[in-house]
Amino acid sequence: MSFESFEWYYVGTDDQQKGPVTWADLKIVFNQLDDTCLLWHQNMGQWTELGSLPDVKAALKPKPKPKPVKKAPPRGLPKKKGPPVALKPKVHESRARKLSTTDEFQRIAAEVPNQGWRRLVAADGTTYFHNTISDETTYDVPEIFQTMDDKVRDGEWIWVPDSKAGFLKAKIISKLSNGGLQVE
Repeated sequence: MSFESFEWYYVGTDDQQKGPVTWADLKIVFNQLDDTCLLWHQNMGQWTELGSLPDVKAALKPKPKPKPVKKAPPRGLPKKKGPPVALKPKVHESRARKLSTTDEFQRIAAEVPNQGWRRLVAADGTTYFHNTISDETTYDVPEIFQTMDDKVRDGEWIWVPDSKAGFLKAKIISKLSNGGLQVE
């Protein structure tokens, strides 16, 4: 039976008669109805509780939305939410070496191009960075790869009064001992 062709009337949980409404309108208010709500259309002999009309109830019930498919990041890549986590790549025991001091770390970093940082691209096109010395993985651009534009953009900026323009954007160079700021 095609329910769409009828004009419907109903008595909702507020005991107020509503209608005529289209089938589409009835589907919209379905979540406000319970099994004791009364329904009627011109081909029905009498008002009937929704709970006694299983075909109507099933047709009104919204179809479940498909669950979204979560695309997992490439194996070993941290999730974007929250701070990146350091990854521990699998290293053969005989090749693994511990960095015991900051000096040793600096010495090794000086011998490795880009201080051990590598720019990588995940399967979804996201750029991330991995340090082969410290095993750190991050989405933030390491200083070794930052351009002058990146460094200027990432600086601390404020608005300062200007007699001609009203206000100008200025980069904070340093904070003075008296609480003031040196800007350029």
